[in-house]
Amino acid sequence: MRGARYFGDLIKPVHDEIFLSWINRGLRSKRSTPFVQSEDYINHVGIKDIDFHLCGVIVNDLSGLLGLSAENLVRTFLPFSHWLIMPYANRNVFCEHCLMEDFYYGRQPSTRISWCYWWFNICPVHLKTLIPINANSASEALLSILKWTQPSSNYAPWPDASPCDRWRSRSRFTLLLSMALHFQQWYMTSVMRKKILIGSKEVHATHRELESFMGDILAIIGKKRNIPFEDGSLIAQLLDNRSWSSLNVSLPRHAGCEAFLCLDIGEHPPPVRMAMCGLLGLMLKLPYCMEAWKILRDPRIDDKVVQWLWRDMLEGGEGLLGNYDWLENRSNGWSVAVKNQFSYLLTPPAVMCGLNSSR
Repeated sequence: MRGARYFGDLIKPVHDEIFLSWINRGLRSKRSTPFVQSEDYINHVGIKDIDFHLCGVIVNDLSGLLGLSAENLVRTFLPFSHWLIMPYANRNVFCEHCLMEDFYYGRQPSTRISWCYWWFNICPVHLKTLIPINANSASEALLSILKWTQPSSNYAPWPDASPCDRWRSRSRFTLLLSMALHFQQWYMTSVMRKKILIGSKEVHATHRELESFMGDILAIIGKKRNIPFEDGSLIAQLLDNRSWSSLNVSLPRHAGCEAFLCLDIGEHPPPVRMAMCGLLGLMLKLPYCMEAWKILRDPRIDDKVVQWLWRDMLEGGEGLLGNYDWLENRSNGWSVAVKNQFSYLLTPPAVMCGLNSSR
């Protein structure tokens, strides 16, 4: 735990815990006065999303109330990044096993900062997909879980309760989970090391440039299709979606390209977001994602197959040409380094069709 030894007699933060969750746990601790004062201060300044606004005067004031250094406070509760942060009102996804573990060890349940991102969908500790729970806090979420889960006296393993867990035995779901887990670990490592590596090759772009590019690719990957007039998307096939889902729409083809695109990843539930991030890792040609696809899906995976899969994702909605034109227009805002590294995603449709016929 970063900086835990500097907290003196205050309750220690849990690894990856968000600041407000720590404050709420501190209110129930033996030395609650600093936490009560901090809560009053937070209410006074009127910033709901305090976890992503720990800077400047606010940090100095809170560190004074808590008796900590501002540097330690920021270092301990510093967010990974500011890419695809969930709106405050949408932060209701949790790892049920982490909450159960809190319960088992006799501590107040805590919310992890990782759960506040749309791109984070797999708990790396328990290898479980996060699940949405109608709760405003970790404590409420735990109570909700306990209503429909009867924990045994021994912690491990807890019963699989969510629909996602019932899919784990399927190789396609395992494939998506593996790729999504690697993507989020790769992204977090890139942010922390301030270096973007695809295998052993460094991409000389800033993280903002990479994030802007990845947002455009996710818009295509999570694109919706008209059902039953079109075949399901690759994600729908991999998740075995056979009924209406967030990947389906009922729109005329002339509704416009952007009406079908996923311009807000939050419109999809965790399993779909997981699949989107896993396939994003594959489109970036992250080595582990390529290897996972080779083992669990198609042993012929190579650059040509990646381009063929990308062509499949571009289809649907307004059509291949319309989606390609949108992407090409968006690529005008990509940096030179990003364009050079991922130029294969801008292969003209005519060339892609040739790849498909020769496959």
